Amino acid sequence: MKYVLSFFLAHFLLSSAAAQVTLTESNLPIIVINTFGENIPNDPKIAAQMGIINNETGQINHVGDAYEYTGWIGIEMRGSSSLWVGPKAPYSIETRTAAGIDMDTSLLGMPKESDWALIAPYSDKTLMRDILTYQWGGAMMAWAPRTRACELLINGEYLGVYVLTEKIKRDNDRVDIDKLDPLATSGDEITGGYIIKIDKCSGETGCEGWTSPYLANPTTGSSSNFIFHYPKAADMNPAQKGYIQNYVTEFEETLSSPNFDDWNAGYYPFVDLQSFADFLLINEITRNVDGYRLSSYFYKEADSDGGRLHVVC
Repeated sequence: MKYVLSFFLAHFLLSSAAAQVTLTESNLPIIVINTFGENIPNDPKIAAQMGIINNETGQINHVGDAYEYTGWIGIEMRGSSSLWVGPKAPYSIETRTAAGIDMDTSLLGMPKESDWALIAPYSDKTLMRDILTYQWGGAMMAWAPRTRACELLINGEYLGVYVLTEKIKRDNDRVDIDKLDPLATSGDEITGGYIIKIDKCSGETGCEGWTSPYLANPTTGSSSNFIFHYPKAADMNPAQKGYIQNYVTEFEETLSSPNFDDWNAGYYPFVDLQSFADFLLINEITRNVDGYRLSSYFYKEADSDGGRLHVVC
């Protein structure tokens, strides 16, 4: 027991003295970002260069080793309340060409994309909650964001352990749903695919959606805000916005009806039950403080692919 206590005491002291730590080597990949002296804003992204040191499995990574990957990125701070929980800020990064154009890139063995997140597990002293949660989600559900723990240096300053994470995107390697035709206004073409989320608009540019007619918490009077995630609102026509809003609202109305559990007249035809059950289990087991009310993503397939609403871990 004394060894366990010693470990956590040492970890606490190291976390408290993070500003005094100089990183020279690690068994984790090392991400090195150079903003050329510019401060990283909350919005918009600024241009920077990023290198990743990731030697072969089993070998130690040293600051100064050759980069496995190097290239241009855009970087900004991300999140809302997570920006203020401690000295470690989370970041959004976008891999780019030298001309500043988005460029899909594979990072640390994950499938190619241009949008990534660097999660800062400051309040999580194990540094592993996000990683374990997404691993469980990926094992139970159709897909969950892949993650890699890493060390982060920005402009030569060691910022500690971060989690490089995929963002929730529509593609064959992530949320594998049909691409919605921007001109579709009827028929099977308008029924999917969509990705929406329950979240706050703070920290996001140009978010648009609707407020649920049902209170999320009758005690506090708080409501759920649904936001168009894919396609972005600017890429949707009014018929598409109306379709997905009406579908979700009809699902909510059915849940609040006396026949909510009827196999035909209830909520069953609206949703993929397995994904909802898995989502509930993961949020309860991990005691997710934001569970259900924030950062909760859903996708809807086209009717020809099943047409049901799924949850994303």
